Amino acid sequence: LADALWANPSLDPQVEAQAYVKPADAIEGADFSSAGAVLDGVRDILSERWAEDASLIQALREWLWKEGLFTSHLASGKDENQAEVAKFRDYFDYSEPIGRVPSHRALAVFRGRALEFLDAKLTLPVPEALNATAEPLTPTAAAQAANALAEGRIALHLNWSHSARPSDDLIRKTILWTWRVKLSLSLERDLFARLREESAMLLRMVARRSSISRK
Repeated sequence: LADALWANPSLDPQVEAQAYVKPADAIEGADFSSAGAVLDGVRDILSERWAEDASLIQALREWLWKEGLFTSHLASGKDENQAEVAKFRDYFDYSEPIGRVPSHRALAVFRGRALEFLDAKLTLPVPEALNATAEPLTPTAAAQAANALAEGRIALHLNWSHSARPSDDLIRKTILWTWRVKLSLSLERDLFARLREESAMLLRMVARRSSISRK
């Protein structure tokens, strides 16, 4: 069914799913008790497939390295005036393009996070058109805007667009699910590891050069 709906979005998913509905105990380990449960399975199959698409993952890595923001905030429950915490004051409300973060700042944020003084995240910039609105965006609205950017990138890679066909809403929700559940956190880990490694390497190079120059 997943292949059929993806190949032919003009099919009605609710109608097609009815043919797969079975009693709850009919198939061990799978839920086919309702059309909704069947379509959840469709979502899981498609999202797993896309999340294992190496070319998609690489394209998203490159895009996020170019467009993503390395952000940090004071961790919840931490006292900003406590001496050890205050050392990281510059990073209580910090944001910078991840591909251009100076090594000393990156390593400072990672130290603060390791000490649980800071929360660090990879975020996406809010589109300029939304930033220009009179009212500032709520965190929820900003997150939705960022998710929409990622959704668009995945859709572009898949050569899919919403054309108001019966299955298009399901496909769109599956693309968003793939980003939020399957890809966003793993890509954040990948890019944080890259940033940490490159920053540490740069500092080691600087230290070696400094040591050589003193001889």
